[in-house]
Parts: sequence; structure tokens; C-alpha cells
Amino acid sequence: MWASTGRPVILQDINEKALSSAVVYVGDALTTVCAVRESHPGRVTTSTVLEESCGANPWMVIEALPEDPEIKREMLGKVDSLVPEDCIIASNSSTWPTSALRTLISRPERLLNTHYHLPPRNTYVELMTCGATDKDLMPFLKEQMRSVGFNPLALPHESVGFVFNRIWSAVKSDTLRVLQAELASPRDIDALFRDFFHAEKGPCEKMDEVGLDTVWQVERNRVNMGVVDPKKAGYTDWLEENYISRGRKKRCTESPRTDAIAEFDASSQATSAAIQSDSLTLLSQLLAPESTRSSEDGMQFDGSQPEEVDTHEDKGTLTTTSTAGGEAAVQTMDGNSPAVSAPSMPPAYTGASRDGCLRDAVESVATSKAYCFDSRGDLILKVGEAFHKGGSDFVVCSRTVARWSKVFNAMLFGGFAESIPSSRHGTWTVALPEDRIPPVFLVLAIIHGPYLTIPTVLGRDELCELLIVTEKYDMKHILGPWASKWFENLPRDDSENTTGEHRDVWIAWELGHEVGFCRILKDMLFHCRVDDAGQLLDVHGVPLLTLPCLEPSSILENMSIIRAELVEKSLGHARRVIQKYVAGGCCLGDHEVIRHSCDIDFNDRSDFISRENCDDLFLGSLVRRIRDVGLEEFVLPLATSSSYLGSIDDSSNLFEGEIIEGYVNGHDLCDPWVDI
Repeated sequence: MWASTGRPVILQDINEKALSSAVVYVGDALTTVCAVRESHPGRVTTSTVLEESCGANPWMVIEALPEDPEIKREMLGKVDSLVPEDCIIASNSSTWPTSALRTLISRPERLLNTHYHLPPRNTYVELMTCGATDKDLMPFLKEQMRSVGFNPLALPHESVGFVFNRIWSAVKSDTLRVLQAELASPRDIDALFRDFFHAEKGPCEKMDEVGLDTVWQVERNRVNMGVVDPKKAGYTDWLEENYISRGRKKRCTESPRTDAIAEFDASSQATSAAIQSDSLTLLSQLLAPESTRSSEDGMQFDGSQPEEVDTHEDKGTLTTTSTAGGEAAVQTMDGNSPAVSAPSMPPAYTGASRDGCLRDAVESVATSKAYCFDSRGDLILKVGEAFHKGGSDFVVCSRTVARWSKVFNAMLFGGFAESIPSSRHGTWTVALPEDRIPPVFLVLAIIHGPYLTIPTVLGRDELCELLIVTEKYDMKHILGPWASKWFENLPRDDSENTTGEHRDVWIAWELGHEVGFCRILKDMLFHCRVDDAGQLLDVHGVPLLTLPCLEPSSILENMSIIRAELVEKSLGHARRVIQKYVAGGCCLGDHEVIRHSCDIDFNDRSDFISRENCDDLFLGSLVRRIRDVGLEEFVLPLATSSSYLGSIDDSSNLFEGEIIEGYVNGHDLCDPWVDI
């Protein structure tokens, strides 16, 4: 979150493996957050040398060590001696107030608790004073947190445990007591909790996210601090005996461990789990020159795909070397001649038109054998051979593609034929012959980072092709930042929309554009008719049931029900008005006889009518109007039981535009059209 607005950040840990996993985790999260916020990522570096990190002039350091007060006190003291005098020192401890950790701090006015709740999914941060925190520090930090997307909540005074933690501890401890008493399984507890509170996850699943070793340590701390009566804390011994001592520190019985971003695939979850190890995270918004910000040994990335520890078998990784022509010769690992040649910089989008999405990109692809989305890519996707001779080759990062698509993850790393390159040292190539080149190009451009300007306008055909690809590979979630603009910029002219309306319903459904989805359905509902068999027909008489793109599946059934209800309401009201005027007594005139002036001038001829004649005048006008629009069979008192097959729009014409041929002074309120 701190790096999502261009701020530089340093990750500090003594464990290089944990840092490697953190880079992968942060890379996934940062790409997602920046795409949603339409922002650029800041520079993220790592280091195993505390003096180096603290010497990079940070304005804030956040400690996230295990819940052991001695470890925290020692580390906070070291940090205090190394950082600038005005640097804010924050502890992420969920149980220990910073007043108990400040013994080695020389500047307690710069110390406080900041407790994060699994960002970026949960954005609330609780702030708590150490008892001596500068009064101006809290407002400043709250402002900084809001600027990067956090929701800060400052507690008025120090407490043993934060607001959420104190509420959560009651749920957590009683959950453990229920498990200890064998009253219910973790699966059943989570199911009950989710159903009753409409929660995303149950208490056992939440404990999985944190890790049972951390849960056990926190509960022991609460007992040691006197928050929990030792006589009622038997569940901590049970937890230690049945889980911690048996090495089951990272899983709570049956529920799977998940990361804090979303439901990434299993491989991403496994690597991100290491972040829970003993780590000191330094969030350093650096003011120092660029040359002092990074370590020669530290891993880093600036929005591009980070170097990752290869946990998979060698797939013939592609490497790049510079050439005099400014291009990258992509070679196989065994040093053979170049397999493909790709431009070093992808072409810029100049926008998409209705007749040529990604025209510049496709023209660029046509001039070279391969297009390189990642200079360190290890996979070639051969796309579109069914539509274009030879297709097009795209050099991509297999892990990036797999992270964003469960389908590709299974295809590339699930033991399928596509998972194995042609030879041990050969180029890893996967053929996608049935996919069109432009939509695949756009999908790959989105998931490989903010290098290209994604078009804000797509034609209806182009958008449909893109959605076919994202639905096929389960990747609709990547379109979020552009979905609204694409839908709103679709052409609305009648010449196209009368035949493409059903596609717009599908497009709106796929993009999650609720307003557009409802607007189009309402228009279809008011203009559709029915045939003798009761099938809904579009404006051209084509049964809606035969249209391939209407989603969800229950939409036609719901439209039929709503249409019948609206038709009955409109025609039923007309029947009631007629019955009312047939019965008489509807005239609201103030006099027994009132002058009626005909709108045709017969030498200013005038006459007077009675209340009965007033009723007859308006009733006759209404009956004539019903006859003119062909609804007498369904509205007049002698109507049969026939079903009305026309549209709601046509039936509503009965109540629009009626003009009485003549006017009756003083009888304005007698006009039934006002009520209808």
C-alpha cells in the first residue's frame, strides 16, 4: 500500500528466503493495487543489513517481529540508534502496548503502535500512543495513511490490545474452547460463522491466515499480562499440545491457509506464507539520493517482474542480450542461435478504433517473429494460427501468466502436456491456435505491467472478442480498471444497437457494469413482444431464447414474469377507470351545469352540460383512444380472456398524448388521464 503511490520502500529481514518470497508476494499485490488505483508503483528494495536500511534516511520504520517483548525491545532500541532523529518508529504488535517496549528508546515522542489488518484486502489501521507520543504525530500520520488508501483509526489512549483485537480475542478464545471440548469441527464452526454474520471467512480460517504459532504466542501474552484468567486459559495448553508441539504451526486443522491479497493459486500461497517468519519490515519513504537507496546485494524491482527463486523445473528459460540494433536477441539456455527476435520496447497504443483494436500493436507484431512482454520471459505463446498463417509469438513470464489465470496455472504447472518443453534445454512453447491475436495481446499487456497505454475505447466486436478470451482463461478480474470506460464508450446509435442489444447485455454482465446491464434490460423489457406460444420476441420478431449471449440463465424467465405484471398493471388500471366512469358520479364540477366551450369556433357558440354529460364526454374520449390503439379486446368490460401479445411500450401509448376535442371550463380535475 505504501509503495502503490510511487513511494520507495525497503523490506528488511535476516532471512534471504523470506525476502525472496516477500518480493513475489509484493509483486502480485502491488500490480493489483496499482491497476485498481491507476497509479505507478514505487521502488521496492530488500536488505539483510539493518545498518544499511536504517542509514537510507527513512521517515518511518515499522517493526513486525514475533510477539516476544524482549525481541521487540532489543530491535526497537537498535533501530532508534540508527535512524534520523525525526524518524517515526512504529510497532505492529497486536498485544504489547509500546509503553512496555520503549525502555531502550531515546525519543519516545516518535514512538507509537500502528496495527495493520492484512492489507490491501483490509485497509483499516489502528493507531495508539505509547503514552509519550507527540500530539502532532497522529494527525500527520493519519493524513499520510489516507493518501495511500488506508483508513486510520486513532485510539484516544493506550490499551492492552486494539479495538478489533479485543473483540476478535473473544471470538478466537471461545473458538479454541469449542475445539478443545470437541463440540464442533473447524469446518462446521466456520460455516456457522459465515452464515450468521455474512462473513467472508470463519474464525478458524482467520487463525490460519495469522498462523497458529502466532495465535498461541498472543494468547500466552494475554495470560501473562493478566488480561485472561489463567484458570480459564486451558485452551492455550491444548493448542500447544495438539498443534504447536507437533509442528502444525501454520494450519488450523481442516481449513486451507490463505494469503492476504485474494485467493491466489496454491503456489503463490505457499511462497507468500514465508512472509509470516521473523521479519522486520522497514517502510522507508526515502529522502536520500538514488545512489544511497539500494544495496548491491538486495533484490529490487520498480514495477517490472522481479527476479524469483525458481521453484519449478528448468523450462528452457529465455535470456536476453543487447545488440547493436537496439533489439534483444532471445536465446535458449544452451547458447544456441537466437530462437526468436523481439523489439526491446513495446509499441505505444495510440488508441483503438471500432474497426481496428490494437492496430499499432498488431502491425508491430507482423514485422517481427516474436513480441517480448518480458525480457526475462521463459515461455513463448504461439497465438492465432487458425486465423493467421504462422500466428504470432509472444515471449511472456510463465509465472505472471499463471498468477493471473487459474486456467493457465493448471495448464503450465499442473502436469499437462503444455507443462513440459520439447526438450530439457529447448524453448518452452505453448500453442493457442484458436485465440485471436489482438485480444490476447491486450490481456498480456495488462498482466505484465503498466508499460503500455491501454486503450479507453473498444468497438463492440473488439470488446466481445476480449471478453471471450478472459472468460475462457478465467481472467475477467484483470479488466476492472478499464471496464466502466469501455462500456460507457460503446457506440449507442440505433442502427447498431437494435441488432447488438443482446450482446450489450452480455458485455455488461461480463464487465460487472450494473447500471448499464439494468438500463439495457429495461429497454428490452419495454419493447419486447410475445408470440402465441408465450415466447419473448425482440423488435425484429426474433425469439430471445435463440440469442446466444443473454446472461444470466434466468434472465428470460424473470423478464417474462415482470412483463406480464407490468402489462396487467397498465391495462388493469384502464379497466378500473372505465368501470368508474360507467358507474357515473366522477364529475368534480362545482355547479350542476357548467359551460362547455367547443374548440371549433361557431360564432362563439356555447352550451352547458350536466355532471352526467361531463362523465360521458371523458368516457367516450377514453373508449375512442382504446379503440384507436387496438386494445379494446383487453380493456373494455366485454373483454375476452385473450392474452395481450404486444409490448409494454405499445400499451403505455394508451395513456400518452390524449387530447380532448374541446375543453370544459371548471372540469380539469374530471379528466381521467391525470390519474392514469
